[in-house]
Amino acid sequence: MKISAPCILLVASLLLLIGCSGSSLDDANNSGKYQSQSESPTYVEREHGGISQICFYHSEEGMLYAEFIIDFVENKVWKYYSAPGYGCSYRDKSAKNEGYDYIRSLSDEETGVFMRESARLGLTKWEREYREVGLLDGHEWGIVIHFFDRTRQSARGYNEYPETWDKMREAFLELTGEDVLMRKAVDLSSYSKR
Repeated sequence: MKISAPCILLVASLLLLIGCSGSSLDDANNSGKYQSQSESPTYVEREHGGISQICFYHSEEGMLYAEFIIDFVENKVWKYYSAPGYGCSYRDKSAKNEGYDYIRSLSDEETGVFMRESARLGLTKWEREYREVGLLDGHEWGIVIHFFDRTRQSARGYNEYPETWDKMREAFLELTGEDVLMRKAVDLSSYSKR
C-alpha cells in the first residue's frame, strides 16, 4: 500500500499546530499522490468529482488516536486506531502498510453514491476551521481532501463541527463500514453555559 506523503506529513504538522491561533492549513499544489497524465479528465476523475483521496484524523487532548485513509484510485479504506486518552500509542510508520490496517475495498457503485452525497452535502465547502471559543481541550478532528490535479483542501475543528457533519457521518459509514467521523455534532457551548 502506498500512502501519500501529504497525509503522513499532515498528521505531524497538525500536532505541531494544535492550539496555535492564526495557523491554517493551506490549499497546496504540492505532492498529490495522483495526477492525471492526460489533457482531458479520465473516467475515474470525472466520476469522483476530482477527489483522489480523503484523509481524516481524530485526537483528544493533543493525542492522536485515529486516522483513516479513503483511497478512491485504489478503491481501498485504511485505518489506524489507538484508544483515546492517556497512554495511546502512535502509528508505527516502519510497520507493514505504514501501521495502517486494511479495512475493505470499495465498489465503483458505492464510491459513486458517496461522491454524489458528499457533493450534495457540500463536503468540499467546509470552512477551514471550526472552533468552540473558550474551550481548549476535547475532540479535535481534521480532514484533507486530495484532488487529481495535485491540489488539496483541508478543514479542522475543535469541539465544533460543520452543519452537515451528522449527514456526512452517515455517508462515510455507508461507504466504509467504519464510523470515520466518530461522533455526532453536539453543541457543547450549551453545556458550558449551565
